[in-house]
Amino acid sequence: MFLKRIKQFIRRVLSSSQALSYLFACLSVRGRGYLRDIGWFKSFAAGNALGFNGEPLPWYAYSAIHFLSERVRPNMRVFEYGCGNSTLWWATRCSLVHAVEHHSDWCKSVSTSAPDNVKITYADLNDGDRYVQAVLDSSLQYDVVVIDGRRRVDCAVIAVTALKNEGIIIWDNSNRSRYAEGCEKLLGLGFKRLNFVGLGPVSNNYFYTAIFYRSNNSFGL
Repeated sequence: MFLKRIKQFIRRVLSSSQALSYLFACLSVRGRGYLRDIGWFKSFAAGNALGFNGEPLPWYAYSAIHFLSERVRPNMRVFEYGCGNSTLWWATRCSLVHAVEHHSDWCKSVSTSAPDNVKITYADLNDGDRYVQAVLDSSLQYDVVVIDGRRRVDCAVIAVTALKNEGIIIWDNSNRSRYAEGCEKLLGLGFKRLNFVGLGPVSNNYFYTAIFYRSNNSFGL
């Protein structure tokens, strides 16, 4: 009975011109074009943010990744709230990447594959403001601060004090309503906002990645 139903389903699909057009479209984009070139199919199959050659990618909107790829310079310093594939991606393009991570096992896992210019600090979320204030630990001024972890509103506000005047803040998943307060605070501090919305690695849902910048920034905005 089960096999019979499967056969009936296949017949219905094959008899539908619309279904066939969808099938041919899927086969077409799988073999060539934008989705193939950015490695989306590879990332979807792996369940991980990967590029065409299997290299790690940030979990940002592809448009944001492309924008940053053209503007990041080797002498830049980056701080991340939350570590992962983005940490490895930044590490190949910048001189220094510092990150703070609240999950101890994940911290160890990423640290194992990270190059020498990466430092990842574990911070328990129950340890007061240790996680939020980790950006101040080194007394460095950063070219980029990435808000992609926990307590994002608090992190964004404190991060401004460790950001170069020409630096930018990247806020991933910036469309979530619980982050609206933090985004407004940055705008109130004189930042402007540039939104990148579209497809990202692994998922077929919309990605929302915002870049906050000030005048005379080093990213040409």
